[in-house]
Amino acid sequence: NHLMITRLGRSRTGSFAVMSVLLMAAYTGRCEKSLADENQTAGELAIAAAVAIKLGNDQEGLRLLTLAVQAEPDHSTHRFARASLYNWMRQHQNAIDDYDVVLQQSPHDVRALQLRGSARFKQGDIGGSIEDFDAAIATDPLLEKRHWQRGISYYYAKLYEHGSRQFELYQTYD
Repeated sequence: NHLMITRLGRSRTGSFAVMSVLLMAAYTGRCEKSLADENQTAGELAIAAAVAIKLGNDQEGLRLLTLAVQAEPDHSTHRFARASLYNWMRQHQNAIDDYDVVLQQSPHDVRALQLRGSARFKQGDIGGSIEDFDAAIATDPLLEKRHWQRGISYYYAKLYEHGSRQFELYQTYD
């Protein structure tokens, strides 16, 4: 099943990252709590969400991920998967809200910092995006050279020297 779903995930442009997160949620959770109305574990709901998304039904995927989050509210991987789907669906404030919860549980989660920063930028919170990008880089300094998004945030914040320096650094990234 894992190989089949992974192969399916690669065929839909842009959804491979979301699919990977959903599969991680399903397999790392080893969820035991069942939902009476769905009679499925949170992990099974995450797998069903991945399939729904693959079939182009993002709304059903969102519904299933929401059930998984409700079943295990402290399971950050399910919440991260839902945040990623919200981002995909351009529901950036909902994504930010879920990334906030993930970051309360794991303050140095580089992926959540990076993606929340991107969502904040899209919501017009340029300062917040710079804060998140800086925090991600502080956690993983190897990100700095390849972080072109921070350069764009600097530009929108009218921090032109910082932006210029960021883009110069980006030119050294392979």
